[in-house]
Amino acid sequence: MELLRRAFSSVLGISFGLIIFLTSFFGDYLITLIMPILFLNRHHLWRSLMDRAISFWIIIPITFLEYIFGVKFKLTGDTIDGDRPAIIIMNHRTRLDWMYFWAALFKINPHLLISSKIALKSELRRIPAAGFGMEANQFIFLERKIEEDKKRISEAVYYYSTIGANYQLNGYSTFFVFYYRIVIM
Repeated sequence: MELLRRAFSSVLGISFGLIIFLTSFFGDYLITLIMPILFLNRHHLWRSLMDRAISFWIIIPITFLEYIFGVKFKLTGDTIDGDRPAIIIMNHRTRLDWMYFWAALFKINPHLLISSKIALKSELRRIPAAGFGMEANQFIFLERKIEEDKKRISEAVYYYSTIGANYQLNGYSTFFVFYYRIVIM
């Protein structure tokens, strides 16, 4: 299998990119199909469906990483309690570390994919298809301007608390070193 991976590595990489991109377009279509639920004033139902739909999509890159690319994961440390809200601070070492983190969450408890929300830079909102999906999944987009971001984080934490589910807010160390006071207050 390793020999095949090396021989077809560029084909696998292009296939991975295309599949992720095309499925995110299809996912946006599915998101728009369930939007009428919002007009029926059933926001909690919509949020629940949205979180689950996007977590099902997240399984696609996880599957590619593990079974196609052969990435192995070894988890150590404390488990994440899905019954309690949490702030998870990560070290931003690669461009795809959030995908690795999804795989780790899935191994700990697949339900954590549903409750995981990421704080990320606002430029990512503009990625075709994926940006719309990230917004629908209620990710927090930061401008890196303290006053604007303070408001966004406060609104997001308030929103998560009113939904009645325990969410895990994932961010990178540079984000939390600068913004930790906002989230805790």
